[in-house]
Amino acid sequence: MQYTVIFNRKSYDLPKKTMAIWEDLDSIFKLDATNLPNREKYKMMIEFITKLVGQEAIEEIFGTEELDEMDLNDITLAIFKVRDAYENPLANYQAGKSSEAFSQIPLDKLQSLSKLMDTASKVKK
Repeated sequence: MQYTVIFNRKSYDLPKKTMAIWEDLDSIFKLDATNLPNREKYKMMIEFITKLVGQEAIEEIFGTEELDEMDLNDITLAIFKVRDAYENPLANYQAGKSSEAFSQIPLDKLQSLSKLMDTASKVKK
């Protein structure tokens, strides 16, 4: 399966979603519950992103390789984008299944449901 994340209008391919990567990502999202200093938390986030896209991409993504010069919100957003990229295939599959199930409902049943809802809304008035 292919996973792609977009930073600053440039796409980066992510490695496959292995247990190790998912555990690392999970631990990143649990950082706020730790007593680590913020500097350490953001350093761990950058290390994780570097592991995924490579060191050469860090300056392209954040405009610098220096943590002190990076916008912390950009780092946090990058983590969310990575998570979303890994979750997209499942979300798309589920959306497709929902759409498929909805399209299998006979039209006459939908019309009956619509009439029932109209009647119910008039009764409430």
